[in-house]
Amino acid sequence: MNIDVSIIIPTLNEKENINELVKRINESLNNIKYEIIFVDDGSKDGTIEEIEKVIKEYKNIKLIERGYKKGLSSAFLDGLKYSNGKYVILMDADLQHPPELLRKMYEKALEGYDLVIASRYIKGGKIENWNIIREIISKTAIIIAYIFLPETLKVKDPLSGYFLIKKDLLNNFNISDPFSYKVLLDILVKVNYNKLIEIPYTFRERKYGKSKLGKKVIFSYLKQVLLLFNISQFIKFYLVGLSGIFINLLSLYLLISYLPFYISSFLAILISIIWNFILNDLFVFKIKKRKLWERFLLFLGGRSLLSKPAQYLFALLFYYVFRMEYLISQLLAIFIASIINWVFTKGIVYEK
Repeated sequence: MNIDVSIIIPTLNEKENINELVKRINESLNNIKYEIIFVDDGSKDGTIEEIEKVIKEYKNIKLIERGYKKGLSSAFLDGLKYSNGKYVILMDADLQHPPELLRKMYEKALEGYDLVIASRYIKGGKIENWNIIREIISKTAIIIAYIFLPETLKVKDPLSGYFLIKKDLLNNFNISDPFSYKVLLDILVKVNYNKLIEIPYTFRERKYGKSKLGKKVIFSYLKQVLLLFNISQFIKFYLVGLSGIFINLLSLYLLISYLPFYISSFLAILISIIWNFILNDLFVFKIKKRKLWERFLLFLGGRSLLSKPAQYLFALLFYYVFRMEYLISQLLAIFIASIINWVFTKGIVYEK
């Protein structure tokens, strides 16, 4: 029998949720050919016995027992090996990911979307009963992803744990860290999908069991980001930027003998931007989905309308408001502008 959707659900001590979860999944996908693959990491509370009960009632459920904790990302990969669906979905067992959304996710896949992400942060999405500390942690984690992994920039909730993806896209997929918790992050950086969409949902408070969030999860996330971060590309980008400073000064030196300073300075900046674009386009970024002229105009616009004004405003802020020494103010402003350039260039100009 052909399977439309394989739902991979990692479990660790989720006994109280299993029966309700399976029932609600079945109600959501009642006329769709689906399978559920539970991947258990050594539950001690009777979760395995509860899954074995529902297996007897439903014939489309599999259980993979791994015996001890091997990580959520590796659980997804192990579930993937046993999946037969055209599409795979990752969701939690704790009922914070509403099974009622499954049908809509599948319908979006049928419309041609390779990746469908259940999002807490687009219009219509929300989070129930989070305290301010957890909200700050979540938003900070997303900002970190945007800075270090600009491939995630187009997604409002790149850390969602609830998503659907076309299985064929995962043929050569590997995880940066098997113990990481954010599989979607690896997918956004590594997988060559064509179309994605986010759909809103309400992330509800856990009914039963204990939350897995803690220091270990936070450090695991930071490790995952660093493993996914393309340090060689980042270094090349900044070496190009440094060479652009030299070209800027050299151009100014050559032009100032023939033209007024205000014209020479403007032309020197323009020449350095063109220089930076050419080197980035030839040697730094391999993926080029946009046409050459589109890439150049975006590159030029990003610097002219975004990073350069930001550099100027931050320099004024540091000097006049925080009373910093003028060279330190300028250097800090340049640093901030360089981060903006990196995020904008990789995330927008050379988006996947």
